[in-house]
Amino acid sequence: MRLLSIRLHPFGKFQDSSWDLSDPLVVISGPNETGKSTLRQAIFHSLFTPTNLTPSRFRNLIAPWLPLPAGDYAAITLDIDDNGTHYQLKKRWGSQSTSHLTTPDGSALSDTETIARILEKLCGHNEATFRHIFFTGHDELENTIAKLKANSFELRDIRSLVQAGNETAGDIDQRRFEDLLEQRIKKYFGRWDDDRQRPIRQNGQEKLVGNEWKQGVGEILTAWYAWQTLIAEQKTILRIEKEIDAITSQLITIEEQVKTDQKFLSEFGPLRDQLSERSVMEERISRLTSELKLLRKVFAAWPTAHASVDAWKIQRDSLVTQSKNLDDEIRIARLREQADDIVHNYLTIESTEKEMHEAQDAMKKQRRPEPEILLTIETLHHEVTHLENILAAQSLTYSITSHPAQSVVITHSDDPPEQREIQKIPFTGTASGRIQIESSGLVITVDSGTEDVEEIFRDLHKKRTALRLTLEGSGVSSVAEAKEQSSSYDSLALRTESKKETYRALLQGKTRAEWDKRFAEIEGLRKTRDSKTIELELESVRHSVSTGDQSLKTHQERIQLWEKSYTNLEALGENLLTVQHDLRTAEITLTTLPHVPSSFSSSDAFVHALDSAQERININSEPRSTLAAQRGGLEGQLGDRRSEDLTEEADNARNYFEYILDEGNSYKRIKETLASIASIDNTSLDEFNKRVAEIFSTISSSNSQLDFLDTLPSHITRGTIRMSPERLSQGARGALALAIRLTLAELYLQSASGFVMLDDPLVHLDKDRLSEAISILKSFSKRFPVIFFTCHEQQADLLRV
Repeated sequence: MRLLSIRLHPFGKFQDSSWDLSDPLVVISGPNETGKSTLRQAIFHSLFTPTNLTPSRFRNLIAPWLPLPAGDYAAITLDIDDNGTHYQLKKRWGSQSTSHLTTPDGSALSDTETIARILEKLCGHNEATFRHIFFTGHDELENTIAKLKANSFELRDIRSLVQAGNETAGDIDQRRFEDLLEQRIKKYFGRWDDDRQRPIRQNGQEKLVGNEWKQGVGEILTAWYAWQTLIAEQKTILRIEKEIDAITSQLITIEEQVKTDQKFLSEFGPLRDQLSERSVMEERISRLTSELKLLRKVFAAWPTAHASVDAWKIQRDSLVTQSKNLDDEIRIARLREQADDIVHNYLTIESTEKEMHEAQDAMKKQRRPEPEILLTIETLHHEVTHLENILAAQSLTYSITSHPAQSVVITHSDDPPEQREIQKIPFTGTASGRIQIESSGLVITVDSGTEDVEEIFRDLHKKRTALRLTLEGSGVSSVAEAKEQSSSYDSLALRTESKKETYRALLQGKTRAEWDKRFAEIEGLRKTRDSKTIELELESVRHSVSTGDQSLKTHQERIQLWEKSYTNLEALGENLLTVQHDLRTAEITLTTLPHVPSSFSSSDAFVHALDSAQERININSEPRSTLAAQRGGLEGQLGDRRSEDLTEEADNARNYFEYILDEGNSYKRIKETLASIASIDNTSLDEFNKRVAEIFSTISSSNSQLDFLDTLPSHITRGTIRMSPERLSQGARGALALAIRLTLAELYLQSASGFVMLDDPLVHLDKDRLSEAISILKSFSKRFPVIFFTCHEQQADLLRV
C-alpha cells in the first residue's frame, strides 16, 4: 500500500489544502506552527479513526482538530495505491459525519464497518504497528525502547518474522525455566494487587502505610511502601514548613510594627501634653467662633422680626376683606356661566313633569282584570286545555256505510248533534272520548275504554262555563284579550315609573320650588369678570395670606426662643461682647502652642495615634513570646529534613517503584509468551540484532557491541565501557532508536506493504551522524515509502538531493 495524495478540507488550521504523497521519499518542511503535526495526525486518523464516534471519543480524538474559532466538522480525502489499483477514501467527522470509499471497480461504499475492514486489509498491519513502529511523532523517537516494552503485546512477535523455521528446543529445560519464572514473579508480586495497583486487602481492609503487611511482601510492594512512606513524610514536613513560614511571617509583621511604634513614640511622645492642650484650645476656638456667629445673626434678626410681625397684622386685614369680596364675585360669575345649563335643565324638568302626568292619566284610563281575576282566568284556561288534551288523547275513529242511503244524527264528544246522509260510500271521522249515532230510533254510543269519559265531559263543561262567566264579568271576550289588557296596563305603569325616575334625576336632589327660585334669580344677577380671572386673583390672595401667616408663626417662634435664651436685646448685646473677648484670648493662647505634625489632620488624631502605638506594643508582647515558642517547637520537629530533599527522594522512590514494577511485568510477559509458543531457538534473532547494531554503528560512527534482552538492546559496549541505553548521550539514544525502528519496519514490511512516517527524528544528531542517518533513510525509501516531516530546511534539502 502506498499513499498518493491527501486533501484536508477542513482539518485543524487548514481550510482546503492538498499534498502529493506519491514519491518514495516525501519531505514536508516548514517552521513550527505551520501544520506539519496536523498533517501527520490527519494521515493517521484517515486510516484508523472511524466517523461513527461516541461523543466522548469524538472530544478526545477529533475535537482538537476542528477549525477555530467555531468549526463543527473536519474532512479528509485520501488517495491510496495498492499494487497498481486505486482507492479513494473520504471521511467527515462531526456535523453530518460520513465515510465513503471508492474501490478500483468504481463501487462506492458508505458502511463504516465495511470500510474499516477494507482499510485494515490494505494497511496489512494493525493500528498498534503503525502507531509504535511505522509512525514516529515529534520527540517520540528517544522513547522507542520504552514504548516497545509497554506495547509489546499489541505488536506482532518479531521472532515470528525472523525465525527461520528451526523448531529445536534449545539447551534450556522449559519446565525448569517456567519454575524459575514463577519464583521470580512471586518474589516481585508478593502481597501486590496488580489490577488495583495497590497492596492486597486483608479481610476487606486496606494495608497502606501505617498498617503494612509484615510477611510475604514482594519487591514491588516493598518499593511502593518506601515510596508512600516518603510521600507521607513529605506531606508532614511540608505542613510543618508552611506552619513555620506562617509563624515567621506573623513574627516579622509584629516586629516591624513594634519597631515602627517605638520609633514613633520616641520621636513624638514629648509633644503629647502640649498637643493635648492645643486640641482643647482648637475645640474652644471652634465653639466660640460658632457661638459668636450665631449671636451676631440673632442680634441683627431680632428687630427685623418684630417689625415684620407688626406689618403683617395690618396687611392681613386688607387681604381678608379682599378675599371675601372675591368669593362673592366668583359665586355670581359662576352662576352667570351656568345660566344656560340651568335654563335648559329647568325647561327639561317642566317637559318631563308634563309627560309624567300624561302617563299617569293614561294608566288610570286603561282597563284591565285585577291580578287575582287574571290568575283565575289563566288557571281555568289551562285546566280546560288539559281536559281537551285528555279527550284528544282518547280519540275514536269510525266508518259508517248504509244500503240504502239513510239519514243519521252524529254527536262528537259533547259537541252539538249533526245530521248526516249515509250512503254506500263510507263516511269516516274521529271523536274525542265519545261518538253517538242515532237512526230510526236506534242510538249507538261508543266511549273510550281507558277512563270515565262522562266524568271528563262534566268537568270540561263546568270549567268552560266558569271560564266564560269570568271573562264576561271582566268585560273581555277571550283569554287573549284579558292578557293583552294586563300587558298594556303593565307597559303604561312601567312608562310612568320611568318618567318619575327621570324627573327625580333632573331635580338633582332639589325641590321644584328651589328650581323655580334659582331660575328666577338668574334674571337679577349683576355683571362680573370671568370666573377664571377671579379664581387666579383669589388664589394669589389666599396664597399671600397663607405665606404671611406661616412667616408670622416663624417670627413669633423665633422671638419666643430668643427671649427664652437671651431675655431681651440689651442682654444679648452684652453676651456678644463677652464671647468676642473670650475668642480673642483663646486665639492668642493657641499661638504659643506647638503645631500638629504635618502627617496628622488634627491634634486629636495625633494623640490617638500615640495611644494606639503604645496599645499595640503592649498587646504584641505576649503573642511574640508565644509565636517564638511555637516556631522553636516546630523547628525541633523538622530537624535537618527539608521538603525539597524529600520531594527528590520521593521522585527517586517512585522511579524505582516503576522500575521494579516494570521488571516484574516483564517476567509476567515472558511467562505469557512462553505459554503461547513452543520452545524457540534464540539464534533466530541474531539477524535482527545484527541489523540493529549495523545501522546504529553506521549512524554513530562507532564500533559498538550491542547486547540484547529478547528483541531489545539491554547494554552497549564501547571498548572497555559497558552501559545501558539510558546512559547514552541524547544523540546516541536517537541513533539507537532510529536503528531499532528502521530494522523493525524492514521486518514488518517484508510480510505486508505499508509506509513509514517520521516527524523530525534527526533533530538531536550532529553533522556527521545526520549525514549517515539521511543516507540510510534514502536507502530505506528506495524499498519502502517514507513521509518525512521537519522544521529544519537543511535536513529537507539533504533529503531532497
